Amino acid sequence: MRRVIFASVLFLSISCLLLLYQWEDFEQAAPNKHGSLPSPTINIDIKILENTYVIHYTFEEWLPGTYEVSFPEESRMIRCSHDSLKEKDNSTAEWEFTGEEQLSYELPFENQDKLTEWNLKFRQGERYVKPEYKLSLEDYSQMEHTWVGVTSKKSDIRKDLVRYYQFEKTNRIHYPLVLLKDSSKKVWRSGEWVVTYPSSSPISEDTKRYIRALENQYQPALVELNQESAAPSGGYLPVKSVSQIEHALFLQQIKSLYPDASREWAIPVLSQLFFDKSLTEMERSQAMAGDILVVFSEEEVETIKQKLLRTDASSTLVTKVDELLSQVYGMQTTFFSQNKESGSYVPLYFHHSKPVISPDQTMEEDAVELGREMYLPLKPLLNLAGYSFTPFPKDKLFLVELPGRSYRFFLNRSTFIMNEQEFGLATDLLRKVDGRIFMKRHYVEELLNINVAERENSIIVQKK
Repeated sequence: MRRVIFASVLFLSISCLLLLYQWEDFEQAAPNKHGSLPSPTINIDIKILENTYVIHYTFEEWLPGTYEVSFPEESRMIRCSHDSLKEKDNSTAEWEFTGEEQLSYELPFENQDKLTEWNLKFRQGERYVKPEYKLSLEDYSQMEHTWVGVTSKKSDIRKDLVRYYQFEKTNRIHYPLVLLKDSSKKVWRSGEWVVTYPSSSPISEDTKRYIRALENQYQPALVELNQESAAPSGGYLPVKSVSQIEHALFLQQIKSLYPDASREWAIPVLSQLFFDKSLTEMERSQAMAGDILVVFSEEEVETIKQKLLRTDASSTLVTKVDELLSQVYGMQTTFFSQNKESGSYVPLYFHHSKPVISPDQTMEEDAVELGREMYLPLKPLLNLAGYSFTPFPKDKLFLVELPGRSYRFFLNRSTFIMNEQEFGLATDLLRKVDGRIFMKRHYVEELLNINVAERENSIIVQKK
């Protein structure tokens, strides 16, 4: 009996394939009006059996050469028709393509209503290959329900033992598939974007406009509304409400663009910065996001976000954020890099590229900016001026003596002592940065009688 069923399934599968490939050949018979070369294409055939996804790849217009192939984590039964795969580690292999190879693998059918992060990724050298995908799906297990993907269906044929789908081709690296087990769910499409929603909560025109605006910033996705929030995966975004869509899109795209390990601690900072300004996550995330929001306007923060999403991923996430903060502000910072490597918290500051000079010499250390205020290195500044300076690091106390006047300055205090008895108030008088003590420009001029003048190519300091 089992042999009869298997033979019937095989016959029906082949019949469907022949029918649909005839349609495909007919569509491709028209000449290419622009005369351009055909794009590399992958034909993917997915068979959904009782407890397994069987996934088969064939290649068209694919350039011969050596590729690195990344497999899904749960892959098993990996096969190559010409035995040209050489395993590098548990998830990647080196593949020598000569023109006729085919690849196949299996995935366990643990999640019966969705398929994400399932497709292979190909890299040649440092660049990922972005082919066009032609996807066919044969479902022998859930025939009474329909599958949806990020492109619309060209066909949906149901036979006794199989339901066969063919989808419009796409060049997107992610291709999530979702089985609509709930017959009351509705589907709304906009380009390659797909949104499923309960029929009891129709999508408003405002929501449609909002999603269309996101299409200009993010890669296409399959969004399921009214779902318990979960981590986005492979272009699939389950969200409870419309307001969560962009945050989920951002997380997915950043993780896709920046695969480096540093993102695991940097992403909470960016989430806090761009989306969760009123929430408190990790203490450091909140502090770092707060430092950035003090310095940058809403428009500048939005500019940083947009540039972060358009990168070519040639650097790590930490390096890229520092690069963008520096670019938008106009001065150099290593804010994220320092907090990645440092045990103690390093505040956001920027290096002045202009040298600090006096009439007699050039200071070896640069001035910095914190909170859009200039700070100058205290000890080199006092040396230039010829003032006496005695630090007491244990007490976070610094004794400074001028002609006829002496000061006791304290780190992290808004008061100071003048001439051993008089108290003064000074907000953010001293700041410690990279183990060095800096004094705010205003108090350098007011308390130390040193003029500070910023010129086009230098910062000039001179005693009054």
